[in-house]
Amino acid sequence: MELDSTADATALADLVRKGEVKPLELVEAAIARAKKLNPGINAIILPLYERAREQAAQTLPEGPLRGVPTTIINEGHDILGPLPELKPMPYPGRIAYLFANVFIPTVPASFLTFAKYPIYALYELSQPVSGLSTVEDQQIAGLIMKIVGGLIVFGTASVLFFKWAHAEEQREQRHRRGGGGGSVTGPGQSAAEPTVEPA
Repeated sequence: MELDSTADATALADLVRKGEVKPLELVEAAIARAKKLNPGINAIILPLYERAREQAAQTLPEGPLRGVPTTIINEGHDILGPLPELKPMPYPGRIAYLFANVFIPTVPASFLTFAKYPIYALYELSQPVSGLSTVEDQQIAGLIMKIVGGLIVFGTASVLFFKWAHAEEQREQRHRRGGGGGSVTGPGQSAAEPTVEPA
């Protein structure tokens, strides 16, 4: 089928629900469009076409966008992503990356939290939510960005740290079981010390 370039995700999901199109047909249409347009824009750097076909052919879980093919932005997939095609960073690099993401949002969060007037003039014209003023709503958003976001990042970094420690412990255990390469030493000698045989 020819994918309607004006149809949004909800419209495509509605077609799947009505049985007018199968998820695999949408995937094939999306793949054909990607192959046609991507060489000029290089938006898809890791095509997973076969995986998409395999998943679309299976029984998909229910949901509002069931059967709709998507692309993902590679933001954090080398940190937490489960895709084997994307080789993750070493644990120290992942933890450092997460800590950097704690401090970088501090600047916009500070502007939102401590500003005495709305940062976005258009936002001031919107309907107030829950009786909060525009400035109060903006300040709460800044606090959520910093505090809640920071807790999520620190929690994730902690999980990675303990996984790193566990992996290092397993590596040490394997090394000890291997006997350090099977070196044979005399009494009182370490594996690094040579044994001198008498002539």
